Amino acid sequence: MRTLSSLDMKLLRDMWRRRGQVLAIAMVVASAVATLIMALGALHSLSAARTGYYEDQRFADAFVSLKRAPANVIARLRALPGVVRAEVRVTTYATLDIPGMRDPVRGLAISMPADNASALNALVLRTGRLPDPARPDEIIVHEAFANAHGFSPGSTFAANINGRRLALTVVGIALSPEFIYVIAPGEIVPDDARYGVFWMDRKALSAATDTTGAFNDVLFRLSPGVNERETLAAIDTLLEPYGGTGAYGRSQQMSHSFLDSEFGQLSTMAGVIPEIFLLVASFLVYSVIARQIETQREEIGILKAFGYSDAAVAWHFIKMALVTAVIGLLVGWASGYWLAGLITDLYRKYFRFPNLELSLSLDVLALSALVALAAAGAGALVAVVRVMKLSPAVAMAPPVPAVYGEGPLERLGLLRGIGTTGFMIVRHITRFPLRSTMTVTGIALSLGLLISTTQFFDSVRVMIDTFFFRAQRQDVSITFTDLRADTVRADLARLPGVISVELRRGMTARLTNATRSERIYIQGIDRNARLSQQVDVDGRAIVLPAQGLVLSRRLADKLSVKAGDMLDFRQLEGRRRAARVPVAFVVDEYVGLAAYMDRRALNRLAGDGPVAASAALKIDPLRERELFHAVRDIPGIFTISLQRHAYTKFRELVDQNIMTMVWFYCGFAAIIAFGVAYNASRITLSERSHELATLRVLGYHRTEVARILVGELALLTILGLPLGVLAGYGLSLYMIDRFTTDLFQMPFGLTAATVGQAILVVGGAALVSCLLVARNVASLDLVRVLKTRE
Repeated sequence: MRTLSSLDMKLLRDMWRRRGQVLAIAMVVASAVATLIMALGALHSLSAARTGYYEDQRFADAFVSLKRAPANVIARLRALPGVVRAEVRVTTYATLDIPGMRDPVRGLAISMPADNASALNALVLRTGRLPDPARPDEIIVHEAFANAHGFSPGSTFAANINGRRLALTVVGIALSPEFIYVIAPGEIVPDDARYGVFWMDRKALSAATDTTGAFNDVLFRLSPGVNERETLAAIDTLLEPYGGTGAYGRSQQMSHSFLDSEFGQLSTMAGVIPEIFLLVASFLVYSVIARQIETQREEIGILKAFGYSDAAVAWHFIKMALVTAVIGLLVGWASGYWLAGLITDLYRKYFRFPNLELSLSLDVLALSALVALAAAGAGALVAVVRVMKLSPAVAMAPPVPAVYGEGPLERLGLLRGIGTTGFMIVRHITRFPLRSTMTVTGIALSLGLLISTTQFFDSVRVMIDTFFFRAQRQDVSITFTDLRADTVRADLARLPGVISVELRRGMTARLTNATRSERIYIQGIDRNARLSQQVDVDGRAIVLPAQGLVLSRRLADKLSVKAGDMLDFRQLEGRRRAARVPVAFVVDEYVGLAAYMDRRALNRLAGDGPVAASAALKIDPLRERELFHAVRDIPGIFTISLQRHAYTKFRELVDQNIMTMVWFYCGFAAIIAFGVAYNASRITLSERSHELATLRVLGYHRTEVARILVGELALLTILGLPLGVLAGYGLSLYMIDRFTTDLFQMPFGLTAATVGQAILVVGGAALVSCLLVARNVASLDLVRVLKTRE
């Protein structure tokens, strides 16, 4: 067995003597690695699960819905250039009567494929069996909906489809790649108890929807490398006479879009936060190695005098940094794997995969090892440059004593009245400007990271207040099966418990500016609406103009337009009219891609009279049940949803997902602050042990001596706080920008309370670390310290 060399034995002794500092640096490295493993591990697991799921179940490349087309149209669709495969089906929304459920429940009914084993978007049967074509009442329900209601094979409920009440029997529970993330139209979070997907025999569903011998939905598999935009345009042209609402690719499919958004957020976390930790770790390594070199000058000279090369001595100190990084790396791998497992467990509640298991690729582990070792090695390399320059004679001689004198602060009279202790603190800080600057920077970065993560609490509060209490203030939303004349307002107002009614109208359209085009849902709202008004990121209500479109900032950027520009408008439903429409103005708001228009102007653009597609109701909460019973049996009512349920589910999502992640990062930020402060105070104690011991001998109480140590770190911390606030502000803006997707935009809502709490956490971590070191002042061996040559 190979024995350790003399330098390796020295390395182990040095690390043991500085075990506190080694541990502090290792924990910062571990935090960086854990953050990277957590984000990339969850990202890799989700991505691998989605890729495998899509391939195994043949997830479609393109989708389109339409009013109604005869069966013979399918042959023409399959003959289009770029189309490899096309499958037709029937889909419709339904109102469900679930036993024991008093609130309204909506469902999406989809016809079963003829052969599920080879179909696009094939179902994964979790339990039970496929429906018997001879039994039109048999259905398969999505697992999320089944779990919410405790369904199992044999369970029954009723569905109201197109005014027909059908008694349905559950024979199987399944998953679908089309509904990994199940969310109802118009909602912002899943609500599995009040919205579900189910599949039933096509003949039965066609009979209920009057589509026998026809279809109203198509799935496509496209040729690899095909120009998707041209193929989708060809599909739209063919289906235009049949009420096609515009074909779209995977990128606009709801479930796929939400997954892409989550992937982007995980990538942002992996690309921003670990770098801050590694930067601080590199600084800490530099500080420790530089101080060690300073205190071991004589030993370095002796080593060189005995024939050790400059490279060998330098490698000795670099190895200390790398071993420290390896310790942090191992802790980071373990804690990161555990954290990634917790995040993956959270994702299982919202993303419905047949198999979502945490998997860490060797690439992720190798990347984390590379960046951790590189950061530690870089810090050590900067420090050991001095070793390479020291000759044995110079190294064995005492260092040149520091020269103290009046500095700019003293000459300006800014230090009057601070006392002897204050002068000692300030002069020691100014003696090592680089290290003091790096300590201040480390404190600032820890505070900045803490502010930029905890500000998400403020963002969520702003978003909840804006969306639920300022923008969408209705109690109930009702959607009609078809466009209804404005006289429906009076009909709704007569329902029990209704206090006020506002009508709305939406339309799917394609907006085009030269080569840029977006398929978008335009929301038509009355200009004087009070229950459902749009609010920008500054909290101002958006007043819709009498003419023209109002675009969200993200949509305007994608179309490369500004206020006053003209857009080509093409309706993808109804009369499919085309026109040139001006952009009235652009707003910053929370919805990623959004377009608004005055409802009357939108109706004119579509060539319709005063019509509406939905309504927002303010109701008496005491008569809520009475209203539901009255609405349930009214023909022409498509769906009914409650705002309070959306609010409750949104809070659950925030509390379980976003806040869990934020708390992790808060803990990591506290580790940075502790590590920086502990390292700075240990180095100060090491450098000033002779001075502190001298003061003890001269009669200073250990509390007075410890005050010098604490005061120096306190001053450095105070200097770092304003810089940390600025860093936190900038990081917050950057992270919000990176978290913005086509689905939503996080608001910037940083408050003084959040900044104050972050300052308390960082200050508390610094104080605890300093007190731990200050205890060593009492245990100084005065005789040994005073004999030590400086």
